[in-house]
Amino acid sequence: MGGYSTPRMPTAQSLARLPNGSLFAARPIPKDGESWPGAPLRLSQDNQIGGLRRLAAIFHLKLYGFTLLEPNTAWDAIIGTGKIEVPSTTKRSTGRRSPYSRVCVHCLAADKIPYVRAEWDQPLTLVCSVHDSLLLDHCPACDRRIDYSRQEVSRCPCGRIFQEPYRKAPGWIKEMVELFI
Repeated sequence: MGGYSTPRMPTAQSLARLPNGSLFAARPIPKDGESWPGAPLRLSQDNQIGGLRRLAAIFHLKLYGFTLLEPNTAWDAIIGTGKIEVPSTTKRSTGRRSPYSRVCVHCLAADKIPYVRAEWDQPLTLVCSVHDSLLLDHCPACDRRIDYSRQEVSRCPCGRIFQEPYRKAPGWIKEMVELFI
């Protein structure tokens, strides 16, 4: 009676597996130096799933639980037929990864296949080691923090591609970071 229903998220059990045993037609190989949440984000993008939150839901996980997975075993389980095991944590800080990301717009623009570098996710990494430019942590268009719930590696949910003019990092930033390390 005038109502509507929202489509239910398929589960790993309800999805048809391909002849190779995988749920996914596109199975990108993680790149050297690619971050853990970045590789599944690229898998989601390549298979048009709609981001990490939806990919996690397929496996009955929340985004936070998904980011806690052990990359070596979880990747094989996600693209293959293994069992995904979420590590139990006794402390809130144990194994905690931030849902937020930083990106080097110049690296993403130069990549044939854009991917998130693990070094960008380090708490004190503010400068790209390749381009010596400041890493972007907010979308220049909507000012939203860049996080892993986005649908594409190099695009904000607002639709803006992460790009901006080259900004060389001021020397004092590197000096401050060295003081903390």
